[in-house]
Amino acid sequence: MRKVLYILSFILLLSCSRHNDAERLLSQAQAVMETSPDSAAMYLDSILMPEKFLKKDGYMEYLVTNVQAKYKNYDDIKDDTNIFETRKYFDKKAQSSKLTAHSRKYQMYAHLYSACVYDERGEYENAMKDYKTAFTLAEEIQDSLYMWRVSQNIGDLFYNQLYFNEALGIYKNSVTWTSNKHKALCYADIACIYHMKGMSDSVFYYIRQAIDLAEQDNDKMVLSQIYQNAHVYYRENNESKLAKKYLKMSYEIHTDTLLENKYNLNLLTLCLDDMDMVSANMYINKLKDKYDVIEDRTVKISICSEFVKYYSMMNMCDSVIYYQNEMALTSQKIYEQYMYQNIYEIQQKYDNELQRNVYQTRLNKRLLLIICILIVLLFVTILSFIIITKSKRREKVLSKQVDDLSNISNDYDKFKHEVKESFDNSLKERLNIIRKVNIFERNNKSSKNIKEIKEYAYGSPYKTAFEASVDVIESSFNKITTFIKESYPELNETEYKICILSITPLSTDDIANIVELGSDSVRKSRSNIRKKLHIEEKKTSISGYILEKYYHWL
Repeated sequence: MRKVLYILSFILLLSCSRHNDAERLLSQAQAVMETSPDSAAMYLDSILMPEKFLKKDGYMEYLVTNVQAKYKNYDDIKDDTNIFETRKYFDKKAQSSKLTAHSRKYQMYAHLYSACVYDERGEYENAMKDYKTAFTLAEEIQDSLYMWRVSQNIGDLFYNQLYFNEALGIYKNSVTWTSNKHKALCYADIACIYHMKGMSDSVFYYIRQAIDLAEQDNDKMVLSQIYQNAHVYYRENNESKLAKKYLKMSYEIHTDTLLENKYNLNLLTLCLDDMDMVSANMYINKLKDKYDVIEDRTVKISICSEFVKYYSMMNMCDSVIYYQNEMALTSQKIYEQYMYQNIYEIQQKYDNELQRNVYQTRLNKRLLLIICILIVLLFVTILSFIIITKSKRREKVLSKQVDDLSNISNDYDKFKHEVKESFDNSLKERLNIIRKVNIFERNNKSSKNIKEIKEYAYGSPYKTAFEASVDVIESSFNKITTFIKESYPELNETEYKICILSITPLSTDDIANIVELGSDSVRKSRSNIRKKLHIEEKKTSISGYILEKYYHWL
C-alpha cells in the first residue's frame, strides 16, 4: 500500500513540475516576444504537451503566442486555424465579463493574428473585420504600439489593392502613435505612396525623414529596408551616385538572404543604366539561378522587365520575346489573385452595413470590370502566342538566309536589313498594344480598373501612352531619345514627340492619338520638322534621315 502511495505521490509531483515548467516557458516566451521572437519560438517549442500541462486560459494564450511568434519570424501561418478558436474563446469570456486586463490583451492578439491568417489565405473581407476589431480593442486598452501595428496592416491591405489615398491616410494617422523606429517605417510607407502617385518632392521629403529617424534608432533591419527604398527613388531621379550609396549601405548592414534577389536585381538595373554589360551578365546569371524558387510575383515581374531590357540591348530577339511572355503570364496570375477582392468596398460594408441590393449592384459592376480585364488579358495572351509563332518562323527564315549568305561576303547589308525588318515588326506589334490601351483609356476614363490595365500594358499605371511608347522604342533603338534631344534642340516639345514616333511604323492617325493632337496638326508639325532639320528632298523621310544620323552617332 505504501509503495502505491509513493508512486502516486511521485506522479503528482512530476505532473506539478511539468505544469510549472509549461507556465514558466510560456511566460518567458511572452516576455521576449517583442525583442527576440526567435527566442520566443524556442521557448514555445520546449513546452511538452501544452494542451495537457497548461490550464484552459494558458493553453489559449499558448496558441495565440505560437502564431504570433511564427508571424514575427516570417513563417507561413496560412494553416494555423486554431487561432480562430482562441478568438471565439476570448470573445465569449469578454461577453460574460470574466476577462482580466491580461486576457483583454490576448483577446486583441487573437483578433489581430486571426486577421493575419485570413490575410495570408487571401480572405480579405474576414481579414478586414478582424483588423478593425483588433484596432478597437488596442484602442480600449490604450496599447499604442499595437494600434500602430494593426493600422499598418490595414494600410498594407489598401496599398496592395492599389487604393493609395486610403492607405496614405492610415499611414499618416499612425505616425503619432509610436516610437522613432516605427515612425521611420511610417514615413517610408508614406514615401512609397507618393512614389506611386508620381509626387517626387514629397517622396524625398518623407524618405529623408525616415532615414534620419531610423539612423537615430539604429535598427539594422529597418535601416536596410529604408536604404533600399531610398536607392530606388534616387535611381529613378537619375541620381546614380546616391542610388549606389544607399544600395550598398542597405546590403552591408543587413545581409538577409530574403533580400539577396532584390539586391542583385537592383545591381542589374544600375549596370544597365551605366551600359556595363559585362557586370549585367553576371547578375543576370545570379537571378536566373534563383528565379524558379522566387515566390514573390512582383519581384519576378521586375526581374523579367530587366531581362527584357538586357536582351534588347544585346539584340537577342528570342530571349526578349520569352521574358515578355513570362512577364505577361506572371501578371495574369497576380490579377487572378487580387482582382476578385475589393478592399475599399469591404471596409464600406463593414463600417456602414450596406444594403443587399446596393452591394449586389456594385458586385455586378465589379464583374463587368473583371470581364473587361480578362478580355484584355486574353488578347495579350493571344498576341504573345502570335509573336512567338512568328518569331519561330522568322528564326527558320533567318537560319536559311545565314546558310545562303555564308558563301557570299558582299551580302552583309542585306542580312542586316532582314534582321532590322524583324525588329520593326516586333516594334509595331508592341506599339499596337499601347495604341489600343490608349484608345480603351479614352473611352473608359471612369473605369476604376484603368490603372491595372495600364500597369499590365505599360509597366506603370501613371505612364502616358507616349511615355510607354518611348520605353518600347528605346528597347529597339538604345538612347535614341537622347540623340534627338542633343542633336536637334531647335525642336519644340510637340515636334520632339512627333519626331520620335515618326521613326516607328505607326500611322499618322496613330501618332495623333498618342500625342493627343489632330491628324492635320501632326502633318503640319512634320512639315516644320523637315524645315528645321533641313530635309530638302521629298524622297527622304524624317525617319530615314534621323536613323541615318543616329547610326553614325552610335
